[in-house]
Amino acid sequence: MAFLLLHNYTDFINSSKKSAENKIVYLIQTFIKETENKLAYSELELSVIFDYINNGDNNIFKSTNLNSKNLLSKLKGIAWDLFHIRTSEDQIALRNTNSKEVFLHSIFTADKGLSNVINNYSISRMLAHEEKLYVYRDNNIFKKLSKDKATKIQELLEKDRNSRISNVREAKYNIQENIDIYEKYINEMI
Repeated sequence: MAFLLLHNYTDFINSSKKSAENKIVYLIQTFIKETENKLAYSELELSVIFDYINNGDNNIFKSTNLNSKNLLSKLKGIAWDLFHIRTSEDQIALRNTNSKEVFLHSIFTADKGLSNVINNYSISRMLAHEEKLYVYRDNNIFKKLSKDKATKIQELLEKDRNSRISNVREAKYNIQENIDIYEKYINEMI
């Protein structure tokens, strides 16, 4: 969903004279407003979006023309890659909580996009506790930002965090309706 929202703001991202840090803060504020604070945002996805805005070395969008006709397909592909990572993290959390055994998961893939995401945003530490996985990546959004911008983003994300996560887990919103709205908007722009 964050990638669909990102597309709506590519003109702003590409034309605004604001710094990459100010752009990511603006986008997070806008995403929260547009989704009525119902969606949870992951540090991984925010890091990927920041690398795009900042045109960083880890920018997995480099080969993606965000003004192309098959943009939606490309964004879905990137979202699918991130979904695989998220699903693996969830499985690690579920299998390693309340167990004396440790299960380590592996992903073998020939998918260049997925490999690129895994290599650029690799996990350096993780903790599984009460069926939740706490992941730490060396390449994370908070290390990339100044202290004041990192604090601002943490404040934005912490506000109503539990209700957002609950809404996502219990599907108290119609995600397909939101997807349809943004797909229609993107198709009209293309």
